[in-house]
Amino acid sequence: LFGCDLVITSFLVSPSAMTISLDDEHRMLVSTVYKFALCPPGLGHCHKLCNWLHLLGWISWALNMCLLLCPALSSSYAKTAGKMVPHAPVYLNSEVITDLVW
Repeated sequence: LFGCDLVITSFLVSPSAMTISLDDEHRMLVSTVYKFALCPPGLGHCHKLCNWLHLLGWISWALNMCLLLCPALSSSYAKTAGKMVPHAPVYLNSEVITDLVW
């Protein structure tokens, strides 16, 4: 295969190298997930529901190209399921932390 590298919805697609990766601007997502999981704000190791949903949306978007990694989000989705109050605290547990820092 040959051709110029393309950026498609913020994924860098390289036909010559046969790779798909995040562009430089969106690679910060990895450090954001790591900080979310291991450096929670305040005491009690929790984040607001709106922060959880925001982060899960970004991770889900990034995993569009890596479908086999999507099960790593199931514990996080289970943690937020049924919750409706945007600023309610949602606590981290060891299963979620393990899945987020894979």
